[in-house]
Amino acid sequence: MGISSIKYKRKTIKIIWEKYEDCFGIFDPSKLTLHINPKLSKKMLGKILFHEIWHVICYLNETNINLIGEEKTALLTEQFAIVLINNPKLKKLLFRCLV
Repeated sequence: MGISSIKYKRKTIKIIWEKYEDCFGIFDPSKLTLHINPKLSKKMLGKILFHEIWHVICYLNETNINLIGEEKTALLTEQFAIVLINNPKLKKLLFRCLV
């Protein structure tokens, strides 16, 4: 899929492109691995990546994601994709800032 790892806070999270049990994606903090189903549509892949990256961010910042719950986390992280889809100029600006 073109990407094999994510770097954040001096950690490397390995991405494994394979279906994992009954999930679209899952972050394993004990192994610092992120399993992503490679058969997802482009839009769903974007949503799942935002969601799983949110788990990585929370874990490495020692934030208990259970306080807001998995369902609310899923809904909130999907909003990143919606904001970027609806604001192409914002998306371009963010990407330019990151390069």
